[in-house]
Amino acid sequence: MKFAAQLESTHMRTSRAGFHRGIAPTFNCAVCGRRTRPVDSDTCCAECWELAGQDNYHNDNACGPTPKELAYYESLVAVAVAKGGDADAIRAQNPYIWANPDAPE
Repeated sequence: MKFAAQLESTHMRTSRAGFHRGIAPTFNCAVCGRRTRPVDSDTCCAECWELAGQDNYHNDNACGPTPKELAYYESLVAVAVAKGGDADAIRAQNPYIWANPDAPE
């Protein structure tokens, strides 16, 4: 059997959730609750990981996001929600992003 066919037959069986079994473990994101695979973190999804870093930036620098940054953050929330995440939980965990969106840079 060719390697690709063997790989598909043993490691690429799709589960009911749409993930492929045998490639990497899945877990619930600690922030938004959706099922995900480890990317940058083994506790939260890639979108929540990025938002946490940005929230930390705004906290450390005592500044709110610019309108362009806020639009980017909202797009990350939309991606997480489209994949089963909870938008309210994401916003609650990242208060410095949404605390004062009108603050200057």
